[in-house]
Amino acid sequence: MMRKVLGIALVAGTLAAPRRATGQSAATIVSFEMQVNLTNLSPDLERVRLLCMITSTSLAMPAPTNYSAELLPGTTMYVAQGQLVGTITVQFPIEAGWLAPDAIGKQADYQCQLVGFSTSLKRWDLLSDQPQTPSFRLNTSPPALRGSFVW
Repeated sequence: MMRKVLGIALVAGTLAAPRRATGQSAATIVSFEMQVNLTNLSPDLERVRLLCMITSTSLAMPAPTNYSAELLPGTTMYVAQGQLVGTITVQFPIEAGWLAPDAIGKQADYQCQLVGFSTSLKRWDLLSDQPQTPSFRLNTSPPALRGSFVW
């Protein structure tokens, strides 16, 4: 059975996120949290977010497309004097219609990584210790936040 992807996805450098349709209510909320203590960041790096992806065979929704990074659920933290210290949180509402009828008790996997926004490039990209663009360089990359949970 094909696993479907829900949430916030990075596809070919484009951030994607599903949008809540009017009149839908969340069946549950999945929360992700990461402690950050980043120093010596590029002066071009303006803000940081936590990018998360959930995969599960129990998802009964189409993959999201063409959404702006500004629509990502969660906290945007602004870089000050090349530093960022605090907790980044994403609370993602899962609509009842997005889950298969037999989803309860089934596993979902998740992975979260830090992304940053470059003021000069006007785009978001993954932060790492070996980025293609120096604006997105970290001295030491925190490990991706990953794991699984049961619906």
